[in-house]
Amino acid sequence: MTEKADMAMEVFIVTDCVVLTLQVLCGCGNGYIMALFCRYKPIRNNRGARLLIYLALTNFLLAVTSLPYVIYLVSLWNPVRLDYDPRMIMISGMPLPIQLKLSLALSIFLAFERLCALYRPVLYRKLNPLIYANVALAVAVTGASIDIFFEFLWSPFDHVINCAAFGCFVSAKFRFYWGNCNTVLGFIMIFMMLFIMIKLRQLSKSSKSVIQISNKEDRRFRKANLTTCSFLTSTLIFITIPSVGVGIFELTGNSIFRLVGPFYIVGILATGVCHSIIFLTQNDDARHFVKKEMFRIDHSHIVTNLSDPASRFTRTNNRTLFQRARFYCIMKVFSFCIALNAVCSLLYFAISDAGVSNGVFNSISMTVNLFTSYLSGLFIFLAGFNRAYTLSFPNNRLFISWRCRVTCAVFVLIAASSTIVVVFWSGLTRRYDESNGIVVNTVSNFFVVNTVNVVFQVIPMMSAFLFLLLFFRLRQQRRMATSGNTIGLIDRAERCSFLQFCSILTFYTTALVAHILLKKQHKSLVCLYIDELVSIVPQIGVAASMGLCNKRMRTALKNVFLIGKSSTVSSNTTTNEMNGLPKAQPHLKSITVSPKPSEATNTSTNCPETQQTASTDEPGSSMGGQCSTNSYSLDKSAYMAQVETNRKIEAEIEKAKANKTLKLLLLGPGESGKSTTIKQIKIIHDSGFSDNERIVRRYGIYLNLLEGLEEIHKTAIANNLQYARTQTYKYASDIKIFLEEIKKSEKYFPQLVCEEISKYLEDPTVISVLNDQAHYHIDDSTLYFVQNLKRITVYDFIPSDEDILRSRVPTSGVVQYSIMLKNFRFSIFDVGGQRAQRRKWLHVFDDVHAILFITSLSEYDQMLREDSTTHRMKESLSLFEKICNGPFFTDTAMILFLNKIDLFELKIQHTNINVCLKSYKGPQTRDDALLYIKQRFLSLNKNRKRTVYDHVTCATDTKQIQVVIDSVIDVVIQNTMQKVGIQ
Repeated sequence: MTEKADMAMEVFIVTDCVVLTLQVLCGCGNGYIMALFCRYKPIRNNRGARLLIYLALTNFLLAVTSLPYVIYLVSLWNPVRLDYDPRMIMISGMPLPIQLKLSLALSIFLAFERLCALYRPVLYRKLNPLIYANVALAVAVTGASIDIFFEFLWSPFDHVINCAAFGCFVSAKFRFYWGNCNTVLGFIMIFMMLFIMIKLRQLSKSSKSVIQISNKEDRRFRKANLTTCSFLTSTLIFITIPSVGVGIFELTGNSIFRLVGPFYIVGILATGVCHSIIFLTQNDDARHFVKKEMFRIDHSHIVTNLSDPASRFTRTNNRTLFQRARFYCIMKVFSFCIALNAVCSLLYFAISDAGVSNGVFNSISMTVNLFTSYLSGLFIFLAGFNRAYTLSFPNNRLFISWRCRVTCAVFVLIAASSTIVVVFWSGLTRRYDESNGIVVNTVSNFFVVNTVNVVFQVIPMMSAFLFLLLFFRLRQQRRMATSGNTIGLIDRAERCSFLQFCSILTFYTTALVAHILLKKQHKSLVCLYIDELVSIVPQIGVAASMGLCNKRMRTALKNVFLIGKSSTVSSNTTTNEMNGLPKAQPHLKSITVSPKPSEATNTSTNCPETQQTASTDEPGSSMGGQCSTNSYSLDKSAYMAQVETNRKIEAEIEKAKANKTLKLLLLGPGESGKSTTIKQIKIIHDSGFSDNERIVRRYGIYLNLLEGLEEIHKTAIANNLQYARTQTYKYASDIKIFLEEIKKSEKYFPQLVCEEISKYLEDPTVISVLNDQAHYHIDDSTLYFVQNLKRITVYDFIPSDEDILRSRVPTSGVVQYSIMLKNFRFSIFDVGGQRAQRRKWLHVFDDVHAILFITSLSEYDQMLREDSTTHRMKESLSLFEKICNGPFFTDTAMILFLNKIDLFELKIQHTNINVCLKSYKGPQTRDDALLYIKQRFLSLNKNRKRTVYDHVTCATDTKQIQVVIDSVIDVVIQNTMQKVGIQ
């Protein structure tokens, strides 16, 4: 056999070993996703992620169904001659072409969905995610079925010697078809990915100058982009690019299926592994479920006695609970590595010399043994480092959140890299011994193996010194402790640390000495067995010592081996108990009362070791001792009596405060500007709007914009105005779809529809309607938002005060707003102005100090939304008369706001007020018309003892409203002082 052929067959077997590893990872990851889909309802109800679920399903089926193919290749592998049954290869290898076509097809559908969301959001909104995913799966399955049909139709089923690739057994005709078909799909995938990246780049550039604050929908949009791009990128790297390369070679008449065939399934499985990792890390529902299942821990906590320095050792705040929960998840991985290492070592020793057919399993067990050995050694070091660091720096967050995950990932990467170095670079391979006719194992570069192993023996030994540091630190804490219970806890921790130090030092020193002694015996394979033996023994010894030092482990072993059944461990296990320390004393059940400093000083003289106690279901409560005359504990009845007394005092205080509260009632018809006045008061006399409030109000701005554009379209139709461009009708239809969508689900991505709106606004008919908004009764906020379209539709738009004032969301029911003004608390009630809402006013009429009646001057020629036969101005006059002369407000101050003077000045130029007020015969000027309207309102007041204070306002003008509101506040306070005598 030539050296080239020998290396080729070595590549085949190494690739098959990698495939087995990837199959386990792919099957576990995607299988877990399928289990989540079946078990967790939020993931099952998420229709948008259904296409990703289908990808996970196909990856899982590939990992399971391709096992016979890989097992068949591995079990019959021979370093001298490879002779496989073509029918067995073709049948068992069917999952390979099927999954390749499924992955490419589903990825293309996934890319098309994202392209629609980015370039054609209207089309994206029309798509039903569930139906779209089902169609995508059906198309992908159809394409895969066609591939399988042609595979069996054109394949000759001929024997091919010394080739372990699936591509060796199919016909040249099928390879040409398959390669070119996958190349076309690959190019489609590449171009779609390019367009996606270009659009995302444009969106990122357009939002660089805006504050990076996003609401829930924006975060979901970003997360969808990130998840989709991650899925597509992994498919592009592992499947698309290799497929395009193979197809190009097929077009040139040069087939490379013999060379890249084994790596096809590696790429597909690697894609499946990446998909599972991306889904579990990017999907919020999946990540929430995993956290909930992995970190089942009681979040309640108490404060231990801070006067005892040793109490730092048992700190039980939330941060430490999460830190140790994550750390003990690492220790579970460490224990699993030790168990897997032991099994692989036993398997390696048992079958190492069993024959040719078992040489493959020999290599697999050897590789897994090395990887788990290195990884467990790193975790032993992590255990010692964490224990020593946590005790030395109790308030530092070392292994919390991302630091824990990064540390684990780095350790896995180091262990995997070291394993690759040892297995491949050191020449740990099988060679055929021609003289004896058998396959033997040789180590061509024992120095590399020995050096790496020595390094990974020294690393755990460093943790021994960390445990020794922990031991001395505990000794120092013991000298500072004041309570006997604390001393007992520290003594137990000392024994645990010293035992772990001795076990690590003893076992790993023995292993290191064995490595050095065997260094010169590199020609003997027995030395390698001894080397592996001394590598596994230290890990088992350390695991045993750490387990025996843990009280929960000892209790479980007792129940299993002595009683015959395991008892249930309480879910409220303390943090100390997780570290091998005893849990809280069960007799400490007194009520916890935090003492004052003076009380603590007095009681310490009578009972020096007295500490605060807590109920046993609080973690970390074992640190305090208990004195028989504990002055901090109260009788339960006395405690409840004190609580009731405090409640009564607080009620009296609230009642006293309520006596100084002045109630203002904002009344008026709908769309008159009541809510805008409330916003102005908040801006002027309060802290304004927070960032979160501004983000929430974006929805109202987008809704007003789309409603205004829809109103323009209806106005054009009602007035028989034809659009100058035919495409404008399509844009108007798209805007209507967006409006229905935002009303239905409150989901809206403004940056995606900015282009549609801009094109609609370019039509001359739309421009003419906007320019004559007073004539066509277009809402004043529409023109404002249109003029600021580019600014308000950027991705991270944060509304300004002016934007919030211009927006309008109809008030439903009664909205109360409280604010302190001039040492008085004002409660301002804003109620709906529509007829259906007015019946809700009555229950807030009691004890009202003033009424702010707001009416719109500019709506004299407009009809009510709820009654198209009644003018809004007449409705306002009628309502003002009922309130002024009704039985509810005989002694209440009345303040009239004649609002929207700015729009009134524009409208009076071409529309006379006599369209509504027939009795007006004066000139069509601003001042005359305004004076007449004011007199009409004031004349409705029949109560001569009441003075109606009138103000002409523009609610969107902050400076003017500030002056008016200050005047109103002075009037209300003055009238109230005169009536009730508040000094």
